[in-house]
Amino acid sequence: MANELLKLANITVQYPGRHGKPELVALDDVSLTIYEGETLGLVGESGSGKTTLGQVALSLLQPTSGEIAFAGQPITKHNRRTVMDDMQLIFQDPYESLNPKHTALELVREPLRRSFDLSTATEMATQALAAVGLTPADGEKYPVAFSGGQRQRIGIARAIVGQPKFIVADEPISALDVSIQAQVLSLMMALREQRALTYLFISHDLSKVQAISDRVAVLYFGHLVELGPTAAIFENPLHPYTRELLAAIPSIGKPLIAQQRQTITVGTSWVEVTPGHFVRQ
Repeated sequence: MANELLKLANITVQYPGRHGKPELVALDDVSLTIYEGETLGLVGESGSGKTTLGQVALSLLQPTSGEIAFAGQPITKHNRRTVMDDMQLIFQDPYESLNPKHTALELVREPLRRSFDLSTATEMATQALAAVGLTPADGEKYPVAFSGGQRQRIGIARAIVGQPKFIVADEPISALDVSIQAQVLSLMMALREQRALTYLFISHDLSKVQAISDRVAVLYFGHLVELGPTAAIFENPLHPYTRELLAAIPSIGKPLIAQQRQTITVGTSWVEVTPGHFVRQ
């Protein structure tokens, strides 16, 4: 087993209720370990807590309770800034995440200006653009001149330029045309091998999660209900919610009309059914 890179222990995130409503529990006692060099797919329907978990993983959101460690080192207010230098985020909408007044080169170079001189930052940004398939000439263009897939390549270049260890990809292909999604996934997988990256890949598209992930974690309204190797999750789903998610994948010959949703019990015990395959029962 590879070394632990990110460890979330008993993470709970609560938001106060408004107008007399009860507080909202976005994450409820979630414990999760991500290992060096892997891609962990995180799935669940809207409102399940996927983005909240990604924000906690990046230390962008402080949990109500629980502990976070990165590379074996607990993250505290004293070392948070240093640890965050090893983390990056790939956004869902490649156009909304890019300043339209800056060129591609300027966008990729900008995160480096705090640590490097202009010449070094420019060289590193040019190399990052090349790594995602963009030329020096592309670096002089503005976001409006690029397609959606090319804009996401700029976003990926911006994420990798500082040589991070860990990247959260939050729905990174959902805003792209289907024909482009596979290209971006292939690029991400190639960069993972070339740069020893570790991904938390957040998506509602189970087919894409299956294609890119080594393991899959399933969130159900803030609860982690199943975790295991990708093949085990897709071939032998154990939690009722995981089975419901997989049953909802459209396929030829299957009616598109959804069946009536069954009552789902989260469970209270975290059980390892087969090596590395856990389910809440």
